[in-house]
Amino acid sequence: KILLPQRQPPVNPERETIRDPQATTEAIKRMVRDMGAQAVGIADYDARFAFTQAGEVTQTRVVVYGIAMSYDNMADIGPRSQDEVHRVYHQLDDIGVRLAHQIAAYGYSATMQPNEGDIPLPAFAWLAGLGELCKHGSLISPELGSSFRLGAVTTDLPLVVDGPKDFGIDEVCMK
Repeated sequence: KILLPQRQPPVNPERETIRDPQATTEAIKRMVRDMGAQAVGIADYDARFAFTQAGEVTQTRVVVYGIAMSYDNMADIGPRSQDEVHRVYHQLDDIGVRLAHQIAAYGYSATMQPNEGDIPLPAFAWLAGLGELCKHGSLISPELGSSFRLGAVTTDLPLVVDGPKDFGIDEVCMK
């Protein structure tokens, strides 16, 4: 209720010219990691993956990031695990709001996409190269395993796309 109204900040009318999209991409990824994310990637926005009830997204890129869940708290299967889920989702939304505001300050539109947002986060995390979609339907990350949560920011900031990657996880599952 506090962060959601801030998910789409006003855009600075004085747009910064991006001369080196690769350097901008690296700076955005570093910023997201400095804010607390443990994994980050960039995907093309693909409307085929959007939820049908979502409004039209005009932005072209998706910055997707993840934070691992605390194993000790998640093993509790009770109040501690519920608190952990809420803690991580709040942290993801906080990162997204701060990132969206930072991008908007450069003169580009940006919208924080929470877990209840307009896009399916696992699909865009796969498109951003954060992991592989596996047989059980979840995303497995080589960095974070399978116990993590995702957040995203859609934007029109010109960024270099990472794209899906084959980490060999599906092959491990087959064996």
